[in-house]
Amino acid sequence: MEHIDRHNLEKLNAINNPHVSKIVEDFVNLCKPSKVSVITDSKEDIEYCRQKALELGEEARLAINGHSIHYDAFYTMSDHDQARDKENTKVLIPKGGYVSPWINTVDRENGLKEILEIMDGSMKGQECVVRFFCLGPLNSKFSILALQLTDSFYVAHSEDLLYRAGYEEFKELNGSDNFFYFIHSAGELTGNPPVTKDLSKRRIYIVLQESRVERGMDGRVS
Repeated sequence: MEHIDRHNLEKLNAINNPHVSKIVEDFVNLCKPSKVSVITDSKEDIEYCRQKALELGEEARLAINGHSIHYDAFYTMSDHDQARDKENTKVLIPKGGYVSPWINTVDRENGLKEILEIMDGSMKGQECVVRFFCLGPLNSKFSILALQLTDSFYVAHSEDLLYRAGYEEFKELNGSDNFFYFIHSAGELTGNPPVTKDLSKRRIYIVLQESRVERGMDGRVS
């Protein structure tokens, strides 16, 4: 796999899950990052995400030791709210499928074509972070495992505050595809701190048949 060194490839292979490996390979080849880092449950790996967020200006240190802050840019106070974009958030529905009148939908084939074209090369010059999370309790029938690929260290660090680390949980899947996954890219960036250059390409598409969410061209630091 291009742009992933031996150390990170070993961490990925330790999951021993062909579904995980294929997802990572497919989307690394599509998004074309310059580097791939696989993050385990270790304190060192998790701290790496936080330090990179600080280094890149995605977060700023606070006076309280160990605390940092992230500010959204001016456009999130208007129609470009980073966290909520109803117009561009859609569920992909196959032809003949049920279309709810209460949610935004798009034809599955057309939606996939659009989002994959947008994400082609979207991580050029950036580092792709591969994360493993557990939504809910560990070692439980209620555990929901999630794989994430993102080029935003702020996003990667934020997930550590929201979910439990799940790298070791993925090892217990024994090759199963019983997990869902997020693909996220901030796209081309501009300014300091960096913000997404072209919000017109922002899409949040949910692929129910594949337990997948693709988020393209969303603000890295916004």
